[in-house]
Amino acid sequence: MDTIVTGRLSGSVHIVPLGHEIDRAVAPFRGIRTDGVHLLTIVSRGRHDREMFERQEYFTQQVEKELGKERIPVDVWDVDIFDMHDVLRYVSGLIALERRRGRKISVNASASGRFTSIGAAMAGMAHDVEVYYVEADAYSANEDDVMEHGQSICWGSAPPPVLDPLKFELPKEPALRLLADIAIADPKEMRTQQLTKFMREHRVGVFTDNPTREDCSNQQIVTSLNKILLDQLENKYKYVIREKIGRQRRVLLTKAGMNIAYLSGHMPITGPVRSSGSRSSPSPGSP
Repeated sequence: MDTIVTGRLSGSVHIVPLGHEIDRAVAPFRGIRTDGVHLLTIVSRGRHDREMFERQEYFTQQVEKELGKERIPVDVWDVDIFDMHDVLRYVSGLIALERRRGRKISVNASASGRFTSIGAAMAGMAHDVEVYYVEADAYSANEDDVMEHGQSICWGSAPPPVLDPLKFELPKEPALRLLADIAIADPKEMRTQQLTKFMREHRVGVFTDNPTREDCSNQQIVTSLNKILLDQLENKYKYVIREKIGRQRRVLLTKAGMNIAYLSGHMPITGPVRSSGSRSSPSPGSP
């Protein structure tokens, strides 16, 4: 199977996790129109040391400036690009946000380090959106080159290759939402009462037709919950662990389940920290 498919990008909005690159973030927009760009990068001073923050801020501002010349609206989001969960949360969350707005999305998996690029590609492919990789024509040989181009140099304006997608088998809703809700909970678990509330809110099992019904026994609720959600999440996917504590049942996430929760598109995101251009940014809320 080929790893890339060449052709013009079709996304109307782009998600670009950004490291020490300029050309690889800007090159895709030479000669094409797009409705907007989400730059995901370190903005908060408290995340890493001052030197790292200031150096990253330079590249972020250079990319904003170049995109501004093309009159492309830009939103900058404060994301710890060295934290895989943060990368998965924001790429997936922004995909969900833009889908609600009816936009087609493209994800740049080349404008940051390998670790971040892997997370961006995973999130894009898991949500079945276009993931592309901007190939370098050369690499910066000195600091002057880095300040002008970033770590990579891209001279051409050819469309970047779109990666041939891998297919991810994710749990269907509302199981995916349940994983995210457990990840958000404090502590990160759900017990019988919380699980019953979730079933009512999402009209699961015995509550499909009437979420307010009170004529179900605890055993009926638990049987319905297990059959529709928990059996597959534990036995098929290995995303949860069920424990019995007295008369209570407790559900916890495995490490794999936590990763999928951040990949779900349901984890809350905040931002953007700044915007430029004519497009107004919607409040992300909780995708």
